Amino acid sequence: MLTKSILKTNRFTAYKISLDSAQTRRGFVYDLTLQEARDFPLGVQKDDVGPFTWSYGINGGVKI
Repeated sequence: MLTKSILKTNRFTAYKISLDSAQTRRGFVYDLTLQEARDFPLGVQKDDVGPFTWSYGINGGVKI
């Protein structure tokens, strides 16, 4: 018997992690599917704040 999942499909959040020692999280993009979150570019990126890398999770970017 199959049961319907109670998990929300669009539950992932992508965010930028600064590459300094504080590893500040910023630039949050909410309500993504897993595939949408995985589509963000890998590796070091740079914006007007400085170098960062994209990450994602289901905790809204809060450090665990």
